Amino acid sequence: MDSGPSGAVPVLVRNATNATDKYRAKAYELLSLAERAGDPEQRADLLRFARMWMSLTEDLPLPKLPHEI
Repeated sequence: MDSGPSGAVPVLVRNATNATDKYRAKAYELLSLAERAGDPEQRADLLRFARMWMSLTEDLPLPKLPHEI
């Protein structure tokens, strides 16, 4: 990844990375809850939500940098 003149990662890329990390954290939190769920229906719901959160990390495009526009 090309960093700016100061060597810092551009804010848009940093924000996208932060969002991806938050989505993954939410997915892992739901997986943990699913492991402890006693009700099979609740477990299935939690797993479905975890998959949805994880899919957001896969589909999240990185924003274009100013020099790419």
